[in-house]
Amino acid sequence: MTAMLDATLARWKEAEVAQGVERGLEKGRAQGVEQGLAQGRVALLGRMAERRFGAGVAGRVTALLADETDLSRLDEAGEWLLECDTGEALLARLAARPPQG
Repeated sequence: MTAMLDATLARWKEAEVAQGVERGLEKGRAQGVEQGLAQGRVALLGRMAERRFGAGVAGRVTALLADETDLSRLDEAGEWLLECDTGEALLARLAARPPQG
């Protein structure tokens, strides 16, 4: 009887570990997708800023956004890129944003 209980307990533990591993893998995949989307969006905003305001402004925009992971904040930066009349106005607006968090 004890052997049967031990075997059942071992199977449960294996199943629990497998589920934990699967949850961890799924979470990692999701984080990777989010990170990739954010990096792509930063690159796009940099290209757009270069086309509109020149390479100097684009480099600074990219630097200001490099650590941003919140896609809605990146979307907001894209709207500002369209709204601002000068590169300096865009950079000032980006620099004045409250930190992510």
